[in-house]
Amino acid sequence: MVQFLDPEGDDVLVPPGTYSVKSGPVQLILDAQDGASMTIEPTEGTHSTDAPFPTVISTSGEKAGLANSHLLVVLYPAGNTLQAMGNYPNNQLA
Repeated sequence: MVQFLDPEGDDVLVPPGTYSVKSGPVQLILDAQDGASMTIEPTEGTHSTDAPFPTVISTSGEKAGLANSHLLVVLYPAGNTLQAMGNYPNNQLA
C-alpha cells in the first residue's frame, strides 16, 4: 500500500493492483480494475525522454536513493511530466 496526498492535502491510500491513470489540470486519477477511483496531487516537471505517447512509470523511490518512497510519473510527448511521490506507511514496501 502506498500513501499519497490528494489535491485537498488529505491522505490517499493506494493498495497494490493494476490501475489506469488519467490526468487533470491539477490531479492524477487512478482507476482500479475493481471500480475504485483515487485522486492524487501531482507536481509538474519536464523530461528529455523520447516518449512517443503518454507513459506512466510507477516505481520504488529506493532506486533513486529515496528511502521508503514510491514515485508515480506520467511522461508526455511534449516533454512535460506530472509526478507524485508517496510513501509506504509503517516503512513497509508494497
